[in-house]
Amino acid sequence: MGFKCSLYCVPKTVIEKYKNITQEEIQNDDVFDRMFDELKSNRIRYDTLTDVILSNTDENFYSRLFTHELDIEDDIIVGTISKVQFLNIIEDVRVNHIVKWFDGRRVDGPDTEHLGSWWKEHICYAKSKPRYFETDENDLSITWSSNDALLANQLEWNIKADNWKTVYSDKELIDKGKQFFNIDLNMDDKWSISNGFTYEYLIFELIHILKIFDWENDVMVVIGG
Repeated sequence: MGFKCSLYCVPKTVIEKYKNITQEEIQNDDVFDRMFDELKSNRIRYDTLTDVILSNTDENFYSRLFTHELDIEDDIIVGTISKVQFLNIIEDVRVNHIVKWFDGRRVDGPDTEHLGSWWKEHICYAKSKPRYFETDENDLSITWSSNDALLANQLEWNIKADNWKTVYSDKELIDKGKQFFNIDLNMDDKWSISNGFTYEYLIFELIHILKIFDWENDVMVVIGG
């Protein structure tokens, strides 16, 4: 299923209990299971921001939770995310995963290959003037007509409309009130406001979490594996 990162809300008292755990202590299965049960007891988001987290450099996005080197860290990430680091994550999503995705003039982002091929077949049209796109593959500028631009934008609008029409098939969620693809009306989950899978929606989810998280008493933990 691949490497996944998830976010958790953990009381500072739990962090203090386990941050100095040693390799010898964690080899005890009971200690190991109890630690992860406590760290994972309050999940904020499942399978999220994995590509951002894995690009962590100079502790921009997270820091190691443990003070000692542990063997388990060869296969998994267990880290803490401060308020400043979470703001860095939000900024990375805004700049590298939204601006570069929607701005067809730029194909130097993390999805360069996708953007280069996508813009060969589609068109972004703004202010009654065609945009020009250069690809890394052949360095050619491509101009599109206004009719092609309109058709391409109509395609994108239709896709977004279909997303808003989609209702989850989970009966329990539907019984609580229709759970459309891009909104979450589950009153038992304070963390989630959107189920949209794109960064365009995720960034608002992150801002919501930033504002309601108790940064004084809790610690945001990322666990990936």
